[in-house]
Amino acid sequence: MAFISAVKKREVKTIESLLKQIGNINVKDRKKNTALIYASQNGDKEIVQLLLNHNADVNTLDKYGNTALIVASASGYESIVHALLERGANVNEMN
Repeated sequence: MAFISAVKKREVKTIESLLKQIGNINVKDRKKNTALIYASQNGDKEIVQLLLNHNADVNTLDKYGNTALIVASASGYESIVHALLERGANVNEMN
């Protein structure tokens, strides 16, 4: 999963390149995490915005029932929370 690996490593140039090649931006790893969930968990606003601009699904659940909004909120990343809410993140989703 080169795409998710690049997000976890915060390799913006690689992410931009892979976004042109991948068919599904919402691909999940074995933990059922998406790139958006990892970027939100890591507090990486630039990558979150990049993924949102490529229509990442803001309401996808990981294997524990967490969304990008839940992990960003739990980590205190207010600017990411706002960005996710602006894109329609479900505030009623509970893990």
